[in-house]
Formats: sequence, C-alpha cells, structure tokens
Amino acid sequence: MRYFFLTPWRFEKNAPTQNLFSLYLERISKQISCHQTCPRSPPADKQSATQFLVRELEKLNTPGTAVVCLDENGKTMSSQKFSDFLGALEGKGIKQTIFCVGGAYGLPSEISEIVENAHMISLSAMTFPHEMALAMLAEQVYRARTIMGGHPYHHADASELFQSQR
Repeated sequence: MRYFFLTPWRFEKNAPTQNLFSLYLERISKQISCHQTCPRSPPADKQSATQFLVRELEKLNTPGTAVVCLDENGKTMSSQKFSDFLGALEGKGIKQTIFCVGGAYGLPSEISEIVENAHMISLSAMTFPHEMALAMLAEQVYRARTIMGGHPYHHADASELFQSQR
C-alpha cells in the first residue's frame, strides 16, 4: 500500500500546520510508503490549481488506485469507521490511495471526469483552512493505521464524561 496526499498548494515555510503534517507523514512512513504531491510554487489562480490537480490525478490514478477527496459535503465517519474504510480498500487489493485536498476554493468538478468513483469524505460539518484540514487528515490516517495494527494510540470510548451520561 502507498498513500499520496495531493494538494494544489504548498505550506508556507515553517508554518505550524506544515510541522504537524510532517510529523504525521513521518509516522505513517514508518509503516507504509507515503508522499505529499504539491506544486513547486504556489499556483497563480484557481485555474492553475485546477490544472495541477487534474494533471497529477491523471498521472497517479492507475488501476488499483482509490481516490479519497476531502469535501465539506462528503461523508463523515468516526476514526474507527475511517480505519475500517482504509482496511477495506486494502482488502479489495487497492495498491495506492490518493487523498486529495483542495485549496481555498475546494476541489474542482473536473476531478469527476478523471475519477469515476472517488470517495468523498468530510472531517467535520465545520469548515477548516485547507492547511489545517491536511494536517488533521494525516493525523487521522496515522490513527487509522494504529487502529488497524492494534496499537494503543487510539483510546476508543475512553471519555469518562461520555460514559457517565449513558
């Protein structure tokens, strides 16, 4: 399995969200191959960001690839369900997963022309800056991998407050 985090933008140098994303990318890389794919320089406008995403998806979207798009209207799921989802992709023989995170204007409709069955997911009903969403996605991918491996990183149902109100 290989993961690609595809974005049409770059982090600002030394941004806290870049440091957080890099931390989780490094942790995931200890388990499986993963990479960030982004332009060398920031796109000048929405059209060039779209062209970058389309070009990279055309290159990366080979047979045995799943594309997971972050979108505010996508399906929300718990960390456990997300882990199950990624595990199911692997169980189906998927060799690589592309996590696609748009910029300030979201993801372009052209993606649906390249990817027939993209999985649309949302981190929350709330909207987050795209840099923060990418860092949070990387943490959730890491969390999903630890759940799959039985590592104690994820403390499911550990909230005493939640337990006391059942």
